[in-house]
Amino acid sequence: SNAPDLTVALGANVCSGQPSAQVRVEGMVSSTQPLDFGAVTQGLTMYRTFQVLNWAFDFECGGELLVELPPLPAPFFYAELPPGGPVQEDGSYLFTMRAPVSDTEIVFQSVVVGFEAPQNEEGAIVHEIEIRTSAAEPEANWPLTLMATAVPPAPLDAVLVIDRSGSMNDPVGVGERTRKEVAVEAAELFVNMLADNQHIGIVRYNQNSDNPQDVLLDLTGELGADDGAGRDQALAVLASDALSPSGSTAIGTGMLNGSEVLSTGTTELPVMVVLTDGRHNTGIEIETAREEIVARIPRQKIFAVGIGLDQYQREVSQIATEGGGAAHVTGELTGAREFLLHKLYAQIVTDIGSGSLIRDPRRDLSPGGRHSVPFGVCETDQEVEFIVVCRPTAVHPKYMRVWLETPKGEMIDASIAQSSYGFDYREHSNHVIYRVIRKKGAAWLGQWKVWVYNAAQAGSRSKLYYTVLGAARRTGLLLPGRLLQDSYEPGAVMKVVFEPTLYGLAVAPLPGAAVRLERPDGQVRVLELLETEPGHYEAKVQDTSLVGSYELSCEMQFRLKKGCITSRFRQLTGVILPYPSHKDRRLECCQRLERLEALSSGNRVEKPKRPLPGAERLRPGH
Repeated sequence: SNAPDLTVALGANVCSGQPSAQVRVEGMVSSTQPLDFGAVTQGLTMYRTFQVLNWAFDFECGGELLVELPPLPAPFFYAELPPGGPVQEDGSYLFTMRAPVSDTEIVFQSVVVGFEAPQNEEGAIVHEIEIRTSAAEPEANWPLTLMATAVPPAPLDAVLVIDRSGSMNDPVGVGERTRKEVAVEAAELFVNMLADNQHIGIVRYNQNSDNPQDVLLDLTGELGADDGAGRDQALAVLASDALSPSGSTAIGTGMLNGSEVLSTGTTELPVMVVLTDGRHNTGIEIETAREEIVARIPRQKIFAVGIGLDQYQREVSQIATEGGGAAHVTGELTGAREFLLHKLYAQIVTDIGSGSLIRDPRRDLSPGGRHSVPFGVCETDQEVEFIVVCRPTAVHPKYMRVWLETPKGEMIDASIAQSSYGFDYREHSNHVIYRVIRKKGAAWLGQWKVWVYNAAQAGSRSKLYYTVLGAARRTGLLLPGRLLQDSYEPGAVMKVVFEPTLYGLAVAPLPGAAVRLERPDGQVRVLELLETEPGHYEAKVQDTSLVGSYELSCEMQFRLKKGCITSRFRQLTGVILPYPSHKDRRLECCQRLERLEALSSGNRVEKPKRPLPGAERLRPGH
């Protein structure tokens, strides 16, 4: 250039790069906040996370941070590690964190730690570890306390409140069985599925439910104590003549009596299961019973089950919902619904024990036929029950044979299960139960099979009707679900909601999850499940013009670690009741007018518990 020379000075601040480290648990410095897993049921796994942070110290430029994680003592283990080198021979792990690009950036890495509660150990487990970093400021070593408490499965107080009104003698539409017989079979399955440390009481009701004669069984001691004497006592009560049907239906009275028995328990998990096949027509009003029960402490969780087409009361649904339980109505127990009551009771048992159903097909076998049903068992499952329920006949279950096949092809029959550690076997009048507990070194992960064989003489007409249930009793994979229904009139919209969780966090199912709907007329439809928000799946039933029971079920499949695939199943029921007849509407109108008339005159009038005599005739001027 022909211009004068220009002089440019170049300058820079040179920094050697100094990282600054910190370890945090839930946003708190580790020295004041332990990594606490809380109470974990024996055999189950819980996860917690801590973070390692790297930033520029004292507004200087930062640098790479080298982190060394120490080996973890069992039963703690690393579940997820940041990218880095392989685990060292001593179990330690090294990884490097990049330098921050500005004095305001914080680089962090999360470390997920797991705790698997030992099967046979109870109490607090505490370990101290030290995380080493290359930071010179402010500290290079970070102590961290790992703590957890292994607890046995929660004890439970359960009371069965069973309808024994005259209509329980009505047939269910399959053979010559009655509603009472099917109700007893389902109750027996409920008792046999309860854990050994749980308790059971039994209350009956028709137009009466008085204490003590209608309290068939006070809360027993632990069912497994004294070689299962408590369980045997409960089964004997159910098999007795004490539930012979007669009389009318006082649901509210039965509920209060059952609640009184339940209040004598000592556990923090009181559960009541109310079974009815009729409309409340005498005794204490359900609304009155509801108000008293929901005020009890600890809060009693109530499940209500109605047998029949439209016998289910709105009030029973309310009390189940407010108690934190669930309400179900079976519809007629015919065809594919034959074992629905048993399935609902099995679902209730798994729900109150924080478990989940796996699958429940219904099948039949001709004499000489055999069939296997596969179940995927993954690392989330610590205890699984395989259950076969059959229709009792003169031939079955006498000639029904059931055995298990492990993922490695080993066959487990009743004799092996009764004599082998980690197995348990129970059989009753219409069901058999295999209980399997996870053992180290044993074949566990993979596909189990339940084999069913009809050993009746070939060529006979002794067909075997049965269903197979799988119940993950101690598991980290759950499928909570509920049905929302604002009205019971035809045209009301039903919405089903499912929120699957893995170790308490939302988990996505494999594609293809849907809801199966069976309408009151037997037609089956498949409803699409929509994920309306992360982890929240729902479907709507809008065609509800038919009166009766709507059966909804959902089976979701999940792919877990090591490619293991398992499923979870949930059954829900909705009901549509008939419009009130013209006579019913007129009667209700007359009752309200009479109460208003009395109130206007200053008289106190109680709400009538039953229709007023002669109320079907309107007086002149009203």
